[in-house]
Amino acid sequence: MDIRALFLFFMIYSLPFNLHAADFAVVGQSKSKISIQLSGVIMPGDVYRLRYLFAALGKRFYVKKLFMNSGGGDLSEAIQLGYYINNQRIRTIVGPSQQCKSSCSIAFLGGAQEGNGLAHRTKYSTAILAFHSFYADESVASVEISNLVHQIESQSFSLAAYFRTVDAPIKILREMINYKGVDNFYEVGNAESLEYCIYVHDVEKDKLISPYRLRYAERYSGEAALGANCSEDVRGRK
Repeated sequence: MDIRALFLFFMIYSLPFNLHAADFAVVGQSKSKISIQLSGVIMPGDVYRLRYLFAALGKRFYVKKLFMNSGGGDLSEAIQLGYYINNQRIRTIVGPSQQCKSSCSIAFLGGAQEGNGLAHRTKYSTAILAFHSFYADESVASVEISNLVHQIESQSFSLAAYFRTVDAPIKILREMINYKGVDNFYEVGNAESLEYCIYVHDVEKDKLISPYRLRYAERYSGEAALGANCSEDVRGRK
């Protein structure tokens, strides 16, 4: 792959869209189980702020779900956020008519089920989930590229290691590398979400579609096959 493609990818994923960090708010409670909403731009310090919120909630409450509505932000912070979400075994959700794009989609992949720690990410059928694709820009000067090769290689390894740790399908990373489309965003539809081991909440039917029940998922998607069985792809235990 052209090194300029990697350069542009990491520059885009790390853009500080504005000076406001993400907001975290409690949006639901069922006995001791709490749901939190992340909104806005992911920026350095957000993991610390989320840890602080957890500490404020105390041991009486357990954060089960994290709803995510963000256009992206800092890649390194998104990776650390994903690690923290995964370690705390919190389910990630992109709610109805909300969006999770760019770095947000990376953090989203950290979603995990309480108890056994198995991967658990949900996209509502009316939500937008999109990953930035790699692409090259001929305007990037060779001198700039040479100065950033080490940093890019380090970030590339970090991203690959993150995918392995949180049991994210490596197929997504391949698509990010190969895809060329509108605004260089690789938007994941409902059928593709099931293929990538992401639950889909059908808003019209108010039904959660599990990617691990392939026959049901295939009927929902309207396709004869969803590709590789995700239970063999990422359904490993911690």
